[in-house]
Amino acid sequence: MSEETKDPSLFQTFQNTISSHVNRATAYVTQKIPLLSKGTRNKEKASTDSFADSPPAPAMPAPATPKNYTVIATSLTDVVSQLQGLPTDSTGLRDALTKIIAILQDVTNTLLQDDPSARDQSHASAITGVIQNLEKLSADSSTTVNPSNVTTVTAIAITTLNTVASTMTQVSVSGIFNKIVDIIKQVIYPLLILYLASLVSNEMIVYPAPVRLLFFLFVLAVCSLFSPATVILVFYYLMKAGYSYYRNQLEDREGDTTPIRIYPRLFAVLPLTTTPATSLLGRLFKYPFHYPKTEEDRKELERTDGKGAKSIMDEYMEALEESFPYGETVKGAEPFADRYATVEKNMKRLHQAPAAPANAAAPANAAANAAVPPPLPPTIVPTKTTAPTNTSKALPATIAPVAKALPAVTAPVNTSKTLPAISPKEPLQQGGALKTRSPTSGGWTWNGI
Repeated sequence: MSEETKDPSLFQTFQNTISSHVNRATAYVTQKIPLLSKGTRNKEKASTDSFADSPPAPAMPAPATPKNYTVIATSLTDVVSQLQGLPTDSTGLRDALTKIIAILQDVTNTLLQDDPSARDQSHASAITGVIQNLEKLSADSSTTVNPSNVTTVTAIAITTLNTVASTMTQVSVSGIFNKIVDIIKQVIYPLLILYLASLVSNEMIVYPAPVRLLFFLFVLAVCSLFSPATVILVFYYLMKAGYSYYRNQLEDREGDTTPIRIYPRLFAVLPLTTTPATSLLGRLFKYPFHYPKTEEDRKELERTDGKGAKSIMDEYMEALEESFPYGETVKGAEPFADRYATVEKNMKRLHQAPAAPANAAAPANAAANAAVPPPLPPTIVPTKTTAPTNTSKALPATIAPVAKALPAVTAPVNTSKTLPAISPKEPLQQGGALKTRSPTSGGWTWNGI
């Protein structure tokens, strides 16, 4: 005897499965091949059908019509009125319950159509429970009526339907308000997550920019996928804000009134770069990532080696030194001296903007130099002459402009050059000026003109 015959339930299950598949295949074939179909189909339709025919396109759903909750609530109120005046005889009670059940079923179908919301599904479920109780009451009252049972069932139904009707009335009155609240929730929660990620990244300001970016993205991902993480972070920063307010505003601290850093300071949405942008578009793009934006922010981050007010980097460096109690002992010895100097250097330049390259100022200097006129060439002044100077006669009118133009020359007098030899055939002119021959025109010109 085979294994299948030993287990009738297993064999029966296998047989039912095979029969189901055979029936489905037979129905498909008889539908697609008109000769095998029991019904009569016209030849034109039969010639166009084949196994390759695509299934009929689904009908387009009708546009969703808004539910009128006020009308539905009115229908439920009418049902409550009918339940309060039910007949006492068996036939009249069953007829009244049949009408009430039909009304409630129509209300349920209306609530569940057109992609119902969670609130609609909850209302439909409550009304379905009332329908089941009324159907059972109708079945129990087929011969005799139990007044106690009727009172109990109707009391439960009236309470349930009144609650559903009052809730629907509230929905109809405050539907727009509820939509506005939903939109606010959809906007506020992402902004809250962004604010928490910004707080965490700014609290990591003592670490390099890649670490801040990593924490920023991590907080965004965790809070978006795991809402309890958002609650934990909100509670954590609320506690820090409250403690900061107590220490700085309510606590009586004698002498030292320096604000205690507890709640993180926001330098930027995501502080990544200290390099300022040059163009307007660049400044707009870099604004959420560029820091420090103010002089106060710069002082908060500037490493001052403990001189004056302590910055965030000063406090972080002190915390590092306190975490290593032998730091003062070994920081002057090798190899700790070089490493300590490297750490100190990195702490000082971590939040400083990079220096501008040396050639960046060249165009500006060239433009400034171009605005200054070049100095005039030095003028040769005769130091000695043997010709008699006739000061009694005035100089010609053509020489007068030379005396006015000379003071503008600021170059030092070059006395190292000597005057050219004067030929005896070329006598000195009146007034002590020398007349020389022009190398180009061959004419006579006055020196210095």
